[in-house]
Amino acid sequence: MSWGYAMSDELTVLDLFCGAGGLSYGFTLLNNQFQVIAGIDNNERALSTFYRNHTEAHKTFRKPSDIKKLTGADILHRLETREINVVVGGPPCQGFSHAGPRNSSDNRNELVCDFVLLIGEIRPNAFFMENVPGLIKMK
Repeated sequence: MSWGYAMSDELTVLDLFCGAGGLSYGFTLLNNQFQVIAGIDNNERALSTFYRNHTEAHKTFRKPSDIKKLTGADILHRLETREINVVVGGPPCQGFSHAGPRNSSDNRNELVCDFVLLIGEIRPNAFFMENVPGLIKMK
């Protein structure tokens, strides 16, 4: 796979809805090519765990953040960068999942759209979103 970068260049990763940082951790296992620069979540305990798991990440978002209130410009400004190479994220899926009640009026369902909006504003080279089978079938 070619990202248009020399193999020695590290690609930056931003983790939205980061939780403990499992998605971004997976990227760090890929030939030391990816550097996790920050994680954003609204859960303080999850963020605390994220920053213990990713000690090299900027502490910019150490406090819980409501992703609905952030813009791509806000994120880039706080990280003091103009470019993020990869955005990963696992928006809440409880309302979509076949393992749960599949509640179409669950307010967390809207966070998938917020993830997509932030991707459009940040404009990374690539993104990765965790998904559940019920996501595309929800009406």
